[in-house]
Amino acid sequence: MTFVSVPRTGCDLVRLTDRPVKSVVTMRSLDDKPMKIPAQDPTSEMVAKKRALRKHIRAQRDAIPAEQRAAWSARICERAIELHAYQSAHFIHCFLSMQSEVETRPLIMHALAHGKRVAAPLFVKGSPETAAYEIDTLDAGNYETGAFGLAVPRALRLVDLSAMDIFFVPLLAFAPFTVSSEGEEAEAKFSRLGYGIAYYDRLLARSHAPKVGLAFEFQRVESLPVDTHDQLLDCVLTER
Repeated sequence: MTFVSVPRTGCDLVRLTDRPVKSVVTMRSLDDKPMKIPAQDPTSEMVAKKRALRKHIRAQRDAIPAEQRAAWSARICERAIELHAYQSAHFIHCFLSMQSEVETRPLIMHALAHGKRVAAPLFVKGSPETAAYEIDTLDAGNYETGAFGLAVPRALRLVDLSAMDIFFVPLLAFAPFTVSSEGEEAEAKFSRLGYGIAYYDRLLARSHAPKVGLAFEFQRVESLPVDTHDQLLDCVLTER
């Protein structure tokens, strides 16, 4: 199935606001006929396809030379800083990069240097909720290894997600997606393939702030299956 194409980034640097993202009601094909989103059977072939895609994309990402990844990450962070939604934000939520993800250090350091507050997600294995904690430094001495091998501050300062003005989100794959609600203009969004634990879906569902994916261009795919609990992204920034 092929979905309606949208601009390559999906990011309107001026128009992106904290407008709430409506629930996905309908998706449209190239002939503009509405199609109901099918419920995904957790034991179906779709789960196996997602698992295979995760493995494939992760292997590709891991194979990127460190210098290339750093250069691409720097460009992506530059593009994030150019966003109007970032420039007007007082409090940003951003992931601390792990393994071969887009390196967010330049973005976080820019935010802190310009007086913005910064929060990161706190993942707790087995917990249905994902909390957020505030950070004011990236000094390795202030962190320890937490769940899933993620860096966590030795002294946690939890903050309310409602205070966040924008979210920067990691992903393994993304695809253009069109949201259509009855009687309203269709909106271009992006579907996201995460790591299969749904922590970010539960986290993002609790906020109406803009949600921006950070990824490398090769992580773009033509389409992704979308379930009712999946949270869409307002845009995705890549190195291109």
